[in-house]
Amino acid sequence: MLAVLAAIPLAGVVVLSIREISSAVRQRTRIDEVELLADDAILIGELRTALVSERNWFLIERGLEEVQLPPGFVERVAEVDVVTELQAAREITDQLIVQLAARETVESTTASTLAASTLAESIRAVRTSDQNTPDVLEQYRSPQRLLDATSTAVFRELLRLAQNLPAGDGLARTVQVLEAAERSRVEVAVQQAAIYGTLFDLEQDLHSQYFILMDSDLAYQTSLDLMQERSDPDSRTIGALTDLNQDPDVQRFRQVVRDKVEEALANGYSSPEFTLSVLSDIITGFQVMFSASVASVEHHNILLAAAGDDLADVANDLESESNARVWEAGLIGGLFLLASGLAVFGAMRILVRPLNQLAQSAADLSSGNTHRLIPSTGPMEVRAAAGAIQAADANLALAQQQALALANGDLADPCLNATVRGNLGYSLQDAVTRLAETIKRNEEFSKRLEHEATHDSLTGIANRAASIEAIEAAIGAQTESGHPLAVMFIDLDGFKAVNDRLGHHVGDRVLREVSRRIQGSLRPGDHVGRFGGDEFVVVASKVSGLEEAVGLAERLVQAVCAVMMFDGVSVSVGASVGIAIGSVEDQAGPAQLLSDADLAVYQAKGLGSGRVEVCDDELRQRVAVQASLTEALRRGLDQDEFCVHYQAVISPDHNQLKSLEALVRWDRPGHGLLEASNFIEFAGHSDLIIEIDRRVLDIVSEQLDEWSSHPLLGKIPISVNISGRNLSSEGFVDSIIERVKNRGLDPARLTLELKENTLFENLGLHAPGLQRLRDVGIQIAIDNFGTGYTSLAQMRDLPIDILKIDSSFVRTVTRSSTDRDLIKMIMATGQILGATILAEGVETVEQAEQMIALGTDEMQGYLFSRSLPADELLDALGIDA
Repeated sequence: MLAVLAAIPLAGVVVLSIREISSAVRQRTRIDEVELLADDAILIGELRTALVSERNWFLIERGLEEVQLPPGFVERVAEVDVVTELQAAREITDQLIVQLAARETVESTTASTLAASTLAESIRAVRTSDQNTPDVLEQYRSPQRLLDATSTAVFRELLRLAQNLPAGDGLARTVQVLEAAERSRVEVAVQQAAIYGTLFDLEQDLHSQYFILMDSDLAYQTSLDLMQERSDPDSRTIGALTDLNQDPDVQRFRQVVRDKVEEALANGYSSPEFTLSVLSDIITGFQVMFSASVASVEHHNILLAAAGDDLADVANDLESESNARVWEAGLIGGLFLLASGLAVFGAMRILVRPLNQLAQSAADLSSGNTHRLIPSTGPMEVRAAAGAIQAADANLALAQQQALALANGDLADPCLNATVRGNLGYSLQDAVTRLAETIKRNEEFSKRLEHEATHDSLTGIANRAASIEAIEAAIGAQTESGHPLAVMFIDLDGFKAVNDRLGHHVGDRVLREVSRRIQGSLRPGDHVGRFGGDEFVVVASKVSGLEEAVGLAERLVQAVCAVMMFDGVSVSVGASVGIAIGSVEDQAGPAQLLSDADLAVYQAKGLGSGRVEVCDDELRQRVAVQASLTEALRRGLDQDEFCVHYQAVISPDHNQLKSLEALVRWDRPGHGLLEASNFIEFAGHSDLIIEIDRRVLDIVSEQLDEWSSHPLLGKIPISVNISGRNLSSEGFVDSIIERVKNRGLDPARLTLELKENTLFENLGLHAPGLQRLRDVGIQIAIDNFGTGYTSLAQMRDLPIDILKIDSSFVRTVTRSSTDRDLIKMIMATGQILGATILAEGVETVEQAEQMIALGTDEMQGYLFSRSLPADELLDALGIDA
């Protein structure tokens, strides 16, 4: 009885110890389950990637068969053996299936559910299929979908197990990082497949391949962003992610993906015509892309391994913590049992009445009844035991109240701050305080993690992933409301200049202020998010129509364009907005709406800053026409469809030939010979104009070389029109000087013509290069002079030799005294600068006489000759070739 009586006050402690040990053992078991599932997830991810790689090589092999090229030809040109690579990919897939089957013997739930034998049979059926290529590629998707669904289920179960652990928040984050790492590796393989699909179009749905590429690129970037956000700064994952982002091959592969997406947006979704030139370009570029993609996959393997190691570290830490809890709980229980034994031994020495009273009190306490007060008489041991029973009663009652408060989440309950006397009381209070703080920190961390997962860290507004979800939600709400929605893409104008001039810290402040202004301009319920860099997206649901959407976009432009002040410095940026309207009838998804909005903002920026453009059928058609013309110009350059005609420049006094102007012509198949006005302005919006300028320079250089020994033409200079884009291109001046030296040409025989507006847009930048050209003897002419806004101050610093008076003045010289006065001013300015004055566009005798009277040095126009091929022009001028 005395032993039972002494053990009662310690019963609560023993129960707590046993409960702690049981909890720690359960936690360790769950950690083992997490590690087993993580191994399953990594194996399934490797199998997903291997199966996509096998499908990629099958697609390449069939693509080469479609264009009737033997695989050996590709091996010789691109150093890639397609047959060997396909066989190696199949062997890797088979090895991974064998590993998956082996995991069924270690009671892997995933392996049993996935059924490796069924999966292997499905893949063998695909490999031996005799169906056409699109059907076989579709058959590959069956095991892929099974693996995708299984991977999603495994990671969902992993996350559930981690979140149910008492301290599993760190483990849950590493599970999410591991899933993102596995997802990024699979997306690289998917992007390979989509790129090959766009090259060969064997699936007969090229439009879908480009959208798969865009969606995969978005999912890939989202995975990298999630790893960056969820990983600890000193983790292996961050190190591997940094190496991946800095690797040239990875960047090269990323650039291939972006180029493909931009090609789709710029040129439309059209498959290439497999000419020898196109096939050569594809095969030559294939080796570069192949090596870059292989390196990219290898880096993602390293990244996945790093994420797996981080998860293993966290799991090991939790397992060590569980073991420590078991040891500590056992130690505490043993100590208290020892103390109980000592108490029984002491109690056995007491045989007086207080012992019976103590026994009765203990019996009352054990039965849950209010026990009698223990008298303070009797042996010291009995009194001490009585006090211990009373203290244990108080401790257990307080522990029960505190446990109930913690279970209810009532962290403000006063009982949590109460403390009973003695070491046990202090220990209980310390444990309760720490547990309460841990619960509070976990709640705060969960809220912060939830916020960071859906918000941009710089501006505090929604991020890319949350914005895509907002579009999906708005599309879903259309079913009930029936109202259209507007997706707006906002691209800042001049933001790069702010970063370059004032620094990124000011650029960050600008982005925060812009996001605040956009939020202040929206309607209640509208969504704004930052898509990356200086790009924002707005989702306006339930708009009444296009007019309301355009009005909202114009308000956004006005809000963003207002001047900002930072530390006394005035900062200004603009905004271009592209709008895509979605209706219930269209059934357009988020990717389509974002693509249309991006297309519209691209159009807006191309037309100038601060514009609002709407994506409609006309815009899509215009983009398609532009893409067709761009492709035709590229093909024209490749097929040598451009030629040069020449127009004579005549001296007014002796009607002698002074020089020739080279004018480009395009012999476009199906359209005839086109003058420059039909394509030069369009080409000027891209680098195509640079290639055209260089082609004309090559033709003129050859002509100058051919005429170098001619008695008359050997001294006649030829002028070539140069675009502003070419003038601004790197190495332009050096290339002109090198071309003249390599051909041994007299520099004085070459004149470069620049339009007035082009030259004066950035005279300070262009003037030194033009002076270098003049220093070697090449002449500089300003074309269309008088149509721009050149100031006298600019004219003073102008490095020119020839001023060409625009034909608009020449046409009215015989009937407008104002134009005659303007021509006099132009001539006076040119004479002050020491420049030759040339009147262009002279078509009548009266115009020629008037220009001669005003003092022109040279004339050019249909009155003297039209632009003709070199041999026809010489015949027209009566010059013996």
